Amino acid sequence: MRHAKVCLAILLLGASWGCTKQTGTDYGSTAPPTAAPTPGGGGATGDLAALKTKLATEGKYACCIKSPCDFCARSKGSCDCSIDLKAGRSVCGECYKAWQAGNGNVAGVDPATVKGPGGP
Repeated sequence: MRHAKVCLAILLLGASWGCTKQTGTDYGSTAPPTAAPTPGGGGATGDLAALKTKLATEGKYACCIKSPCDFCARSKGSCDCSIDLKAGRSVCGECYKAWQAGNGNVAGVDPATVKGPGGP
């Protein structure tokens, strides 16, 4: 019985080795990984920036941080974080982290009072 298990293991390893060689997968490669496409942004940072600019001119992107967040553009195609912040509601996680790092962009708001995701 043990001999059969060993043979099966060798067979499976040999089959998987053959598959990697056929597909050209090189697990020992030292080449840097390629960047994954940006969801909602067409795979390029410029596309996401253009989308945010377009949404802002349409009145659909009111971000509360110095460098407007990417999260809201990617996840819902609009940003109400500035409006939510002024109303005492929570902002997205990216905005919350930026506020905690001192990168908020709404005058008169104390970073300690900014609520992150999961807030009211």
